[in-house]
Amino acid sequence: MHMRWRSALILGTTLLLASCTPKTPAAFRHLEGPTLAASAEAGDLVATWDELIASSVDLPPVGDNGVTIPGFEPFNDPRILLPDGRFIVRGRNGDDPPISGWYQRNPASVPEGEDNPVTETATPPVRLFVYDPDSGGLTAISQVPDVHPFSTATSIGESPDIVLDVVVLTGAQVVAYTLGFNGAGYDIPRDLYVAPIPPH
Repeated sequence: MHMRWRSALILGTTLLLASCTPKTPAAFRHLEGPTLAASAEAGDLVATWDELIASSVDLPPVGDNGVTIPGFEPFNDPRILLPDGRFIVRGRNGDDPPISGWYQRNPASVPEGEDNPVTETATPPVRLFVYDPDSGGLTAISQVPDVHPFSTATSIGESPDIVLDVVVLTGAQVVAYTLGFNGAGYDIPRDLYVAPIPPH
């Protein structure tokens, strides 16, 4: 009975969203892939992100609902329910090739003469995907990120950017997301992208 009620709730929410969601803004109707919209370097990231949030649609996060996606490792997964019943998910797909990086303690914080080894890393990148619970298909939305150097008070190194924040724009056919450095206690957004959600 609980499973039947939960399925009915998701179906009802999906139908309600489908009937109420307005059309995609004209500027984003013909995207062919992830497109850079702003960057921290250019100084327009915060203002553009605020504009895109204002153009977003309020879609509910649904939790995992007991659904495990094979080969997928969630990473702060919002699991946003789309009007067509699919989910926007964030994490690592085991089918993505690992990206190499490294880190070590910040030399400024290491006492003189103390060893400071470099640790090599290699993991699939954190990306956005759309998951279809009916077919089990997992399709990438965001691109394979670039590797950038980083430096914090505690460590230095090189690592691939990850998807930090994501919103679904009105029409539920396009997402906006930030890419950047994910630290232990804070994030540093570097770039802002818009990308089409693959068709159902």
